[in-house]
Amino acid sequence: MGNPSINDIVNGYSFKRNNNDIVQRPKSRQEIERADRIADIVCRKIGSSGARAFYCKAAYELSEDQIYSCVEKALKGRCPVKYLSWLLSHQLRTNASRS
Repeated sequence: MGNPSINDIVNGYSFKRNNNDIVQRPKSRQEIERADRIADIVCRKIGSSGARAFYCKAAYELSEDQIYSCVEKALKGRCPVKYLSWLLSHQLRTNASRS
């Protein structure tokens, strides 16, 4: 299976999905509130809310330390919003391959 695109990660599906994929359980209220809180903080720090849905998705899958580490790295780049999206998608792929 190839690398998923950012849209696949945000939307939670892939066109290359096979029948053996695990169906994820619904998110609890606490997980949703945590993801919303983290996404809001990331949007404030990065100065853009255009990719908030993606930040929420990342918050479901990654630890706060991983996300904030990516934010700090992205803020040092030329285009922080794009760099952050790349860093988070890379982290999500890395975590998915470990599972």
